[in-house]
Amino acid sequence: MSIKPLPLSTDGMTTPTLAMAMERHRLQLANDLKKREMMKKVLSVRKGLVHVEQCTDSNCDKALCKSTKRLIAQYRSHGCINHAANSQDSHSNLVSGKAKCQVCSLWSLVAGAH
Repeated sequence: MSIKPLPLSTDGMTTPTLAMAMERHRLQLANDLKKREMMKKVLSVRKGLVHVEQCTDSNCDKALCKSTKRLIAQYRSHGCINHAANSQDSHSNLVSGKAKCQVCSLWSLVAGAH
């Protein structure tokens, strides 16, 4: 969705109409910021996964390595995965559901699931 610019002139606009336009613009900017922040997380996790795959040092001091290993451990051990592993179609359990946990949400973005 593209962000509509605020009108240059408020001639003929009522106060409620202008307020609605400003609020819509503010919400679109906030939504865009959230998307960019999520993409930063996704790219960081992907970079971390590449590092973890290639890292041979079990005591690696890099913060990205440590945080990625923690995320992998959390993903493997949290309840959603254990529940989904017991069903026949685990993929649909991970991506359906409106109250999906943050770990599953981030992991599905990283893995490219929609």
